[in-house]
Amino acid sequence: MRPSTLAGLAAALVALVVPVGCSDGGNRAAPTTTLRVITPDEASRLADALVKNHDAGGARVDTRVTYGTASFRATGEIDWVHHVGRVTVTARRSDGTAATPFDIAFNPNVTFEQVPGLEVALAARGRPGVGWVERPLDPSTTPIHVLLRLVETASSTVRDNPVLLLQNRVRHVRSDHVDDGGKRVAVEVYDEGRTRLWIGTDDGRVHRIEADLASTGSVATVTFSAFGPRTVKVPAEAEIVPVGEVSDLYQKLVGR
Repeated sequence: MRPSTLAGLAAALVALVVPVGCSDGGNRAAPTTTLRVITPDEASRLADALVKNHDAGGARVDTRVTYGTASFRATGEIDWVHHVGRVTVTARRSDGTAATPFDIAFNPNVTFEQVPGLEVALAARGRPGVGWVERPLDPSTTPIHVLLRLVETASSTVRDNPVLLLQNRVRHVRSDHVDDGGKRVAVEVYDEGRTRLWIGTDDGRVHRIEADLASTGSVATVTFSAFGPRTVKVPAEAEIVPVGEVSDLYQKLVGR
């Protein structure tokens, strides 16, 4: 199920995130003693934030997470109106070496992963033109799916309940700025306990989400920029194969 409110977003990550002190774009800074509970006006602005993202249509996304000895970055676009996105994933190991980049297209339930070498291998088996693997979008299986879930759930057609936000003691952290294509955008940073949100001072949109992953001890960060309608290209049905039909090849080609 796709969360439709800030509380739903937090609930979707409950098994993966734990509350910690706030941070600034990934660099931990402000101590928790500076936090204060939000005001009714701030609760109202927060209640509108996901709806404002949806009304924008889409955005460019830049997501990052560290898992074990590798760091992952996924950059691309999200179309919140039609609930579809596409990102290019790059991974870099601690020794500085990089894995082959690949694309993932996704919706709230399914991912379509471009697997290098799959098309050649399946063509040798008499099944040409297939280079994408369909998998369920399941954040419990991989940190990449955590990032995709955060991207997809950063919009809603349902306004949150400001009274519940006040009751949950969501906290204001500080005023700050984020970069949007070289332009500094003023934001207010809020901590709801499991995730932190950078909300535009002028536009009221969610410009950044940060979540702490209990299972890895790392931080997942998603930054949105260049808000506006998007048309996202997804692979054709003939190019896709369910992972269960090629599990042997998939395990071999992706190394897990």
